[in-house]
Amino acid sequence: MELFDRVLASAFERVVRVSAWPLAARDGEMEISLVFVPRIAGIATIRHPPGQTAAASAARLLEYGVEVFTPAGDRIDSWMLHAKSRMDGAWSARDDQLYPGALRDAAAQLLTAIAWRPALRSRLPAPLPAGGHARGAGPSARGTVRLAITSLLEPQEARERRTANDAVCLAEALIQAVPHATVVPLEQIQDELFPWFEHSSLMDTAQQMPELLRQGPVRDGVRSADLDYIALIHTERSSERNPGAVRCDTTYRAPGCSGVRADALKTRLQVTLWNVRRFTMSARFEVEGAGAATFAGLTVPIPGAQASSASACERAADAIGRLIGSR
Repeated sequence: MELFDRVLASAFERVVRVSAWPLAARDGEMEISLVFVPRIAGIATIRHPPGQTAAASAARLLEYGVEVFTPAGDRIDSWMLHAKSRMDGAWSARDDQLYPGALRDAAAQLLTAIAWRPALRSRLPAPLPAGGHARGAGPSARGTVRLAITSLLEPQEARERRTANDAVCLAEALIQAVPHATVVPLEQIQDELFPWFEHSSLMDTAQQMPELLRQGPVRDGVRSADLDYIALIHTERSSERNPGAVRCDTTYRAPGCSGVRADALKTRLQVTLWNVRRFTMSARFEVEGAGAATFAGLTVPIPGAQASSASACERAADAIGRLIGSR
């Protein structure tokens, strides 16, 4: 309940905890607009021991049910929050690093849900407008451009599809292309931008960026993070096989494969670049990189996958460099 008290207090002018639901007689005398009734639906900890191809990891899953009522008892809205946190390495119940992360995820989801759920928006005041002291578009006094790059995929899925490496790849290529650029890991500034740029809410944030950047608290967070640009990326990969180059025999006489096959790999990197000093979108574009995956007999090295990503990162970095280089 302390989590919901803190989160709701940051979203509303005044928050009180009622003694019971439905409202007791003494609670009914207070001026209450909405009644939030949260409940824990489930808690789970999943541990993966180290294996031959993966290190040990653990995850904490929290499931909350949230119902919102009028003081008269009419239900306005209800939804489920599925919060989670993940860590690499061994997990210990004595030093639980997963639970705070899952609570942070739940808090972020609750705050963003309150702001965007249609049934609640009609009953809430308009977001605080941005102040009239928006920063200009010129270069800052520090003489560098600070930019954050992040994937729209959640961390675990990103690792599975190597998209997290694409964010690093793009950051490294950008530093080479634009010497005056400083790439800031999103994790370093998430506290200033909370709750809008948590990994669990990035997809929703990307769709709502124009409206978010008009809000005063969001602009204050951007100023506190001292950012100039945010690049949101999404990666897609495809391959075209050359099936006739390798022959396989599955009979008992000569099982196995022979020959060499080079499949064409293609990486498509989609980039949306936001100028958060002007609070506008600078550009949305996509670039492609090509490579090859070589299959020889029963061994399957894939040197082309990295080459495909690298070429896409270099092209995206050049495009970003042209956009931010003139400042």
